[in-house]
Amino acid sequence: MFSSASSRFIRISGRHLRHGVNLTSYKLRATGVIQTGQSGGSTVFRNTHRCFSSTTSPDTQQPLETEYGLHQGDKFAAVTKRAVVQVSGDDSSKFLQGLITNHMPKIDQGGSGFFTCFLAPQGRVMFDAFVYPKNFGSNFLHPVFLIETDIRARETLLKILRFYKLRSRVQFVDVSSEYSVWSVWGPGQEALIGKPDKPMKHLPRGSLIFKETEIEGTQIWQHDIRTPDMGLRLLLSADAKPKLPSSFSELDSDEYTLRRILKGVAEGADDYVMDQSLPLECNLDYMHGVDFNKGCYLGQELTIRSHHRGVVRKRVVPVIATRASSVHSHLDPNPPILDCNTDILMPPSQSEISWKTIVSNNSDPAGTGNQKDAAAAAPKRVRKTSPAKLGSSIFNAGLALMRLEHIEQFLLQTANKKAEQGPQHAFVMDDQKGSSLYLYPRIPSWWPR
Repeated sequence: MFSSASSRFIRISGRHLRHGVNLTSYKLRATGVIQTGQSGGSTVFRNTHRCFSSTTSPDTQQPLETEYGLHQGDKFAAVTKRAVVQVSGDDSSKFLQGLITNHMPKIDQGGSGFFTCFLAPQGRVMFDAFVYPKNFGSNFLHPVFLIETDIRARETLLKILRFYKLRSRVQFVDVSSEYSVWSVWGPGQEALIGKPDKPMKHLPRGSLIFKETEIEGTQIWQHDIRTPDMGLRLLLSADAKPKLPSSFSELDSDEYTLRRILKGVAEGADDYVMDQSLPLECNLDYMHGVDFNKGCYLGQELTIRSHHRGVVRKRVVPVIATRASSVHSHLDPNPPILDCNTDILMPPSQSEISWKTIVSNNSDPAGTGNQKDAAAAAPKRVRKTSPAKLGSSIFNAGLALMRLEHIEQFLLQTANKKAEQGPQHAFVMDDQKGSSLYLYPRIPSWWPR
């Protein structure tokens, strides 16, 4: 772990033991997945945060699993357009506990930070954020936390902190100009995290354990566990770069954006639309950004109700766009691949994506289509909202909020190399030039199965 000599130990308190500290792996939360039963033909899964989905991916799913060639190995890249706000004071942990979806006692003794969200009172997402403890002092006597978020959400964050401060003994200040954000990943990242010579188990309450080794780096960091292989996230001085072993090479900041999109990781205002997005639809439960066992916090009611009902009809998934070269290209069993030299101009965030019914090749060889049959096969119910919307994107890759039933139907349809006669369906949207694009969604491999 990253630290200085003055912060080499962490005190294990009773509340840490209650919330699942694993003294062998030094992770403050488990990430296992357990199958719990079946309901209505759909398997229900539970992980340690009790995340449920109303549907599961079909067996034909081929996820975007392989790491893109340029991203393989030990790499690091800057994360741009981020704001950092410092919160300090005796009540800082208690104050943030009532505002965010994650559980502050996990980090109020220092160490690694975590991912979380700020919600509106009605339960909609305001913005996503990372909270880091500022590790200094052997016992973390002066709690100071840094909140990192999209720079477009900075003023909203400051407004929320001022509004809910009341008589809390907290101070907050915008320190965005003092810090830079970096992502580090690869096989060599584990060597950066200190490990004890011998595993420690069954330590009595109040014991001191070796927290981290000394390396030249930063005292402000976190293990990015939104997906199993996202790596480490660091906060450094604005003009500094990570001091890493020679095996690590730097990539452009766009490569970080591309990497998280290919993995299906939502981040920033393009994916978390203020006062519109729902936390579970943005996979906050799958990415360990919400603790369902904590007490009350702002916007909790809708989130916990959706969780216990076990019904999430939409999710953010990665998509690859391709040009609609023919009316039947959506039936191609081989999905398109990432093209960094594409001439496709993806539309802006929140552009609507249509779920269209298209007559198959077998039923209409000329490609003209039987409009009457297609109309009859189309869903009779007209939805007031778009069935899907685009989030962040780069090249011909992006993230999109889509209905799970449509994704499942699409994957089953494209898995059949010889399309059945009758209407087929496709996700279609227009690029910036007005040309039609087909979108191919994929279920991330790190989702609970």
